[in-house]
Amino acid sequence: MATFQGPSNHGTTVSIVLKLNLPISGLAFNPNPVTGGQATVATLTLARPAPAAGQAVKLFSQWLNLPAAVTVPAGQTSVNFTANTTQVSVGCDATVTGYIGSIGLSSPLTLQP
Repeated sequence: MATFQGPSNHGTTVSIVLKLNLPISGLAFNPNPVTGGQATVATLTLARPAPAAGQAVKLFSQWLNLPAAVTVPAGQTSVNFTANTTQVSVGCDATVTGYIGSIGLSSPLTLQP
């Protein structure tokens, strides 16, 4: 809850309740961590079931080879896809972001040597 008041507590006081309304509620990897050079299965979860035409979700990662987009089937809330990793000499986190329109959700995947 946030409360806004005028200077020196004069003026109108307004209270609002902020709710997260993100279209993507989760992005998880199995396994995580993963050895670089091996694949992992990602599960992208929507906050509500996909519409009748399905819900396209764009994907981005600077360090992983993954599809440019996936589609959650109509009426479903999740979809699985494969993320292929590259070998690393030191452990690091690779971030994957799923976007619907301009709203995205990012999740780290830990790569091990």
